[in-house]
Amino acid sequence: MKTLICSLLLLVLAGSAMARDLSEAERTSLHGQIERFDAAFKASDFATITGTVPPKIFEAIATKSGVTADQLRGALATQMQMILASVKFLKFEMDQKNIDYEQTASGEPYVLIPTLTLMETEGKKIEARSYTLGLIDGGQWYLLRVDDGKQIGILREVYPDFADEKLPAGSMKEVE
Repeated sequence: MKTLICSLLLLVLAGSAMARDLSEAERTSLHGQIERFDAAFKASDFATITGTVPPKIFEAIATKSGVTADQLRGALATQMQMILASVKFLKFEMDQKNIDYEQTASGEPYVLIPTLTLMETEGKKIEARSYTLGLIDGGQWYLLRVDDGKQIGILREVYPDFADEKLPAGSMKEVE
């Protein structure tokens, strides 16, 4: 029994030792990345928008699709232009005041940013509430939508630390 208690205590202490809070520089960098994304979204700057997605995610999708990451980025930019032709974005907001600071089981920090998108298409207003995942890779913050099952699957494949992380579902509804 004593051995079991000691083992459990070591596991708890080891888990605590691996976990870490964000540094002030990491927090500043995160907020800068969110602001860059927000400005790029409002300006339809697709190069900056796609640059906020982790390169490893692009590589994984490109490999599965049989194209290069650059070809994938180009195709994504084209798709975004087509979407913007049929959808009018009325509001886009990443709520920096209510960021949820989390850590994976191995202690890697990440954030979930409440995200609101209000759009109009075919005369209907649609409100999408979701979360944007912020993760650090190679010392840089990247942003990724996590309300799409395929994207979550690729995230978990590319970043195994997220395999057991519960990611919140988004919602979409028609509004007046």
